[in-house]
Amino acid sequence: MVYFVGAGCGAADLITLRGKQLIEKADLIIYAGSLVNPELLGYAKKDCRFLDSAKLTLDEVINAVLEADAAQKTIVRLHSGEPSLYGAVREQMDELDARGIRYESCPGVTACFGAAASLNMEFTLPDVSQSLVITRMAGKTAVPDAESIESFAAHHASMAVYLSSGMTKELSKRLIAGGYAPETPAAIVYKASWPDEKAFVCTVGSLPEVAAANGITKTAVILVGDCVAHYGYSKSRLYAPDFETEFRKKKPERDDFGGQRSSIVYVCSFTEAGRALEQRLRAELPDVFWVSRTDFCSGVDCCSTENIPAVRDFAEKAFNKHIPLVFIGAAGIATRISADFIKDKFYDSPVVVIDERGQFVIPLLSGHMGGANELAQLIASRIGAVPVITTASDVAKKFAVDVFARRNGFSIVNREEVKHVTGKLLGGEKIRVWVHPDVDFAEEDIPEELVVVGGAAPNCAQPQDDADIVILADDALHSLETDKHRVVLVPKLYCVGMGCKKDKTFEDLLQFFEACVPAEVRGNICTIASIDLKKTEKGLLELAQYLHVPFVTYTAQELAQVPGEFSESDFVREQTGVSNVCERAAVMCAGASCSGEGGVNCAGPDCTVAGDGCNLVCKKTAGNGITVAVAKRKPKIVTWRTEA
Repeated sequence: MVYFVGAGCGAADLITLRGKQLIEKADLIIYAGSLVNPELLGYAKKDCRFLDSAKLTLDEVINAVLEADAAQKTIVRLHSGEPSLYGAVREQMDELDARGIRYESCPGVTACFGAAASLNMEFTLPDVSQSLVITRMAGKTAVPDAESIESFAAHHASMAVYLSSGMTKELSKRLIAGGYAPETPAAIVYKASWPDEKAFVCTVGSLPEVAAANGITKTAVILVGDCVAHYGYSKSRLYAPDFETEFRKKKPERDDFGGQRSSIVYVCSFTEAGRALEQRLRAELPDVFWVSRTDFCSGVDCCSTENIPAVRDFAEKAFNKHIPLVFIGAAGIATRISADFIKDKFYDSPVVVIDERGQFVIPLLSGHMGGANELAQLIASRIGAVPVITTASDVAKKFAVDVFARRNGFSIVNREEVKHVTGKLLGGEKIRVWVHPDVDFAEEDIPEELVVVGGAAPNCAQPQDDADIVILADDALHSLETDKHRVVLVPKLYCVGMGCKKDKTFEDLLQFFEACVPAEVRGNICTIASIDLKKTEKGLLELAQYLHVPFVTYTAQELAQVPGEFSESDFVREQTGVSNVCERAAVMCAGASCSGEGGVNCAGPDCTVAGDGCNLVCKKTAGNGITVAVAKRKPKIVTWRTEA
């Protein structure tokens, strides 16, 4: 019996388990001595015979097989890599067929896969390449005319070129002639997975120089295509939380306040390449409501760098509403356009820049409080880019008190002290955090650099003098000394539920909100909530961004399950599937529990039944196609996590 076994691309432990087992029982191993790792022969039994095929002709190989087979020996024909690729095995099999000798094949790891592993790359990247061409230059063995390098290069697929490392000058020329740009990423991997492996990332145009400089003329595979560079791709839908398969139900991303978070982003590009990337952003982040500069004008000239006043006007609209602004182009342009509108890092619009090729995503302004760092990370993860985060606490991977405050719905009373606490953290010191007993928090994910006291702990009813961060249950600061170097956080206690007719403007919603919501509540809002039918309602998204609060939505089924007595409307039920949106959304966001302060549904001071909607403090007000209600939440630390 003859076994054609793939030895793999080099490393002895990359042979398949079946291949190793066949070597172990072989009586004769005929191996390609010039290519196969000799360590593999160490798996053979002591009395196994070895024959190096590098010195033999086809007839001599077949004669050796015939002799061993006649003696009923087990024969392993050990080929480098994967025998079906450039292994010259078919001609050997035909000879065995002619003589009635049985054989089987055992696959191996081919060189291009070993090379890809060396570079930690993927050949099939969405929006970059979904095909891999394995080919070679013509040498002693001809290549069919229809399979020229030029014809394959025209497809811009990922390519692995074998047996051609001694012809890189001609290969580079033909790749470019076929359609690859000279700056297209490429790599030369010499003896992939061997101990003396060498890997060089370059470009199609620089292939000859890199090969010559490193003395590579053989035993190398050349990889070509944008896949080599690891960027510019879209994330696979396979693992997206909102992608449903027969094995997994979709999991919409939930906000820290329990709903599905929606957001709005203004995006501005200047060239055709930028506009193409803009379309990718829309496809990769469908839950984001994207507003382009072209939505405000006709034609593309309004978005060119020749019409900066129009772009500047677009940026001003974003800054006036505190809306995130993404520039696709040069960082210098984004900086100059944004400069006139910068006022306060706690209120400025977050600004993010992406280069036109989608290689890098850079948050320029409001990285923490505005969420630019998180937006940059999100975009980078979806398009396969590198997020360039420069804020000190993120670089050092330390807790960020301003991010913590934003994510948990707290206001920072003395913002100037944030830098003092951050400085201690960056200096390697631990930070003491005092939490008011009425503020709930979990202890599972507290960062190691924090020492948390207070809460339900005994003898912790008052802030300790050495506390670096003080977290209160309300805004009663009269008993708290604020002249110390510590950050004071107070919770935003109100969740606003809103509903509206389609396409209500930001101006209409803001006017109604200010007229109906009491002043003491307006400055203490943590969230705006609604039904998921409104998750892309531009006016509501803009209002939430203007107020610096998240906008979360719930399904009709989720809202219908909120307990309590609410204003009912058959019309609303017909339109949305639930009889009331604003009250139920506010209560659900707030936690559907008793506030203990006599809300409109509260049974009184002794009301202890959680889940009855009694934390609703302002019932539905309706007018001009808009509804609004307010519920009070119990202060809670939802997450200690602050990394982007």
